[in-house]
Amino acid sequence: MPHPVCGKCHSASVYKDYDGPGLPVLACFICGNRYPGGKEGFYMSENQGRHEEGQIAEAVEQKQPAATRLCTVCGERPTISDSCPYCPSCMGKKGLEKKRLKKQNGPVRRRRKKMQEDLGSTEEATVKRNTAVTIDFEKYPTLLQQLQDLAEREIRPLDLQMIYILKGHIDALHVAAREE
Repeated sequence: MPHPVCGKCHSASVYKDYDGPGLPVLACFICGNRYPGGKEGFYMSENQGRHEEGQIAEAVEQKQPAATRLCTVCGERPTISDSCPYCPSCMGKKGLEKKRLKKQNGPVRRRRKKMQEDLGSTEEATVKRNTAVTIDFEKYPTLLQQLQDLAEREIRPLDLQMIYILKGHIDALHVAAREE
């Protein structure tokens, strides 16, 4: 399919652009030649001859997608993409402004949000009397030594290791009772 070629640098890197009032023009990526307005003009790739303005514009209309949007801040340059309202330079300025404001205001400290479970646990627990149990291992010194070794391996205090073992044993009894 024939496409426009730059008359100045003979590049096929030609795109459709819009001038100030919104009129369509052809522009070359390589040398910046513009049509209408450029002295060298453009020609179609098929037969290397210069064509009338209507034929070139018609070929560009077939090849190029819809018009590019202009930046909402400066109103001069095309936007980065269809979804972004800024051109690259205005986007950079916006980022620098955001960094400058951050430095002025100082670091923002974030508060720790409490989880749903944490909110319920804020009430103080009622302490019942007679919850302490004293165990005498005088007749079972090897059992005490085994518990101390196990607590050391699992990096727990001895009393918490004993509670952990008791809880596991009680849970196993409940599971066995359910299976029967």
